[in-house]
Amino acid sequence: MPISLFAQTAINYGDNVSGAISVVGEMDEFTFNGASGDVITMRFNKTSGTLTCYVELYDPQGTRLVSSSNGILDATLSATGVFKFIVRDDNNKHTGNYDLSIQCLNRPGGVVDIA
Repeated sequence: MPISLFAQTAINYGDNVSGAISVVGEMDEFTFNGASGDVITMRFNKTSGTLTCYVELYDPQGTRLVSSSNGILDATLSATGVFKFIVRDDNNKHTGNYDLSIQCLNRPGGVVDIA
């Protein structure tokens, strides 16, 4: 069964996005700019279908840093550059929709003052 990279989307800290794994074996790729020392958290969950969301985080050199299928991925970045993460079904056998968010805990993005 071939694995296909479908969506390639740039996102920023503070973004919330919805996506879909609509074909068995599909992987969606997201990129973001990170800095050494950033403490990030990603939250993700299935909103429909039978997939089990599996997320893998890669550093700017392409080395996998961490992965998760439990809805939460936390990491402290040790480099500066463009990071990527891939969302797919944990067994590459199921499809469905998902929501995810990314935030930097020590340099939050998308923050609105409520003065």
